[in-house]
Amino acid sequence: MYKKTVLNIAYIITVIIVFFLVFIAIYTNFDKFCSKKIIKYTQISIEDGTKIDDLVSKYTTEEDKEDFIRQIKKVNKLNDNDAEYIAKKSLIIPVIKSQ
Repeated sequence: MYKKTVLNIAYIITVIIVFFLVFIAIYTNFDKFCSKKIIKYTQISIEDGTKIDDLVSKYTTEEDKEDFIRQIKKVNKLNDNDAEYIAKKSLIIPVIKSQ
């Protein structure tokens, strides 16, 4: 009787932990699951000192500017100091579906 109770408690705790981990995984990757505008990502070559605003005007519309910049920073692991000029040779950018 005692072993059965302990096993039931262990089973319930395991289910709760798994549920919690799945919830955290979905929450941290929410953009990947719910961003219907982004079709795919592509890699482009850029020159040193390219501005993000140049990329915005070339690859997306003004309505999608904030999503575009946020995704560039997230995927390429850029911080706010890199917001104006990019010192990389290549960049991964999102391809956003035009509506």
